[in-house]
Amino acid sequence: MRACLIAAVILLAGCYRFIPTPLGTAPPGTEVRIQLSDEGEEALAEFTGSSRSEVVGQLLEWGEDVVLSVRVPAAAGMVDRGLRSRVSVAAEHVIAVDMRERDRTKTAILTGGLIVVAGAAVATAISGVFGGNEPILNPGEEEGFVLPFGLRVFRK
Repeated sequence: MRACLIAAVILLAGCYRFIPTPLGTAPPGTEVRIQLSDEGEEALAEFTGSSRSEVVGQLLEWGEDVVLSVRVPAAAGMVDRGLRSRVSVAAEHVIAVDMRERDRTKTAILTGGLIVVAGAAVATAISGVFGGNEPILNPGEEEGFVLPFGLRVFRK
């Protein structure tokens, strides 16, 4: 059950989409993807050491400069500690902005699928497909059944 909850959280995190937004209208604190002009890409390469035409991060400020908080990728063999870095790009170099939004359709389909899979797993476990209804025939004990997770049910 714990594994199902963890899988649900991981999969639901992917149920989003980016929607085009007019420049300068995304509120601070939202997750955005900005597309840069060639000049912006070059300026970013000087700042970060890597050339990218798109940057995804949390919008901190929109003014003469667009300031984003972006995830710092973990180095090989290192634990990802969720570090973030501030990246600043001149607003004139931003071509387009897309805001991250939860996709209700994908979320509903995924949630429904997870509920069906979890229900089927519970029904299968209770019905005995995995040995849940095999009698316990140890000497000196009453006859009973072992349900999943080691729960024993005895008959009188």
